[in-house]
Amino acid sequence: YELSSYVRRVVYCNFVAPPDRNIDPLTWGEEPILLAVGGSGQESVAMETAFVQALPLIKQEIPLQPVILMGPGMDQMDRRSIEAEVQRAGCPVQVIPAIKDATDLSRRAGLIITMGGYNSLCEVLRYRKKSLVTPRPVASFEQRIRTQALEGRGLIRSLSPEDLTAKGVSKALIGLYQADDIPNPVNMPKFDGARRAAAVLLGGE
Repeated sequence: YELSSYVRRVVYCNFVAPPDRNIDPLTWGEEPILLAVGGSGQESVAMETAFVQALPLIKQEIPLQPVILMGPGMDQMDRRSIEAEVQRAGCPVQVIPAIKDATDLSRRAGLIITMGGYNSLCEVLRYRKKSLVTPRPVASFEQRIRTQALEGRGLIRSLSPEDLTAKGVSKALIGLYQADDIPNPVNMPKFDGARRAAAVLLGGE
């Protein structure tokens, strides 16, 4: 971010993520899901549309129940467009317009496709999920930088916005599902950013 010329001191405080509630990835009776989550939903329609179009191919190789979380910022026209794609795909899909806390969905996921927002990535990393990440298609160098950095550390896999097609999504998700090296636990970041930042601001570190 080239902050050094604007500030006197920069202290890296690690990632800020949901608190660890010491829960297992799944509880008894739950089935893992294939989760498509669009963050706020404002720019995820292309990703979620491609995901739905890819489902006939995905279901041949990935035995997980598909779930789509649209996001609170998705407008009604885009919601209707995705629901129409679900009808055309002919695959059983649970579609959730929005939810106050997506933690339990992330916890249940056996595989995730998501956008490259900070909160979304912190959550999938916190629960060590196999995640396919596509950064916002326009005006977000931040998401591209973050996605490239995390992929370089073996923590996620990425998919370019230009490859958001049924073929591109299905190939990437099937490959990720079959991989054994994502995420790489050796490179997993720490998630105590909130505590560390507070300590730095209060002069404790």
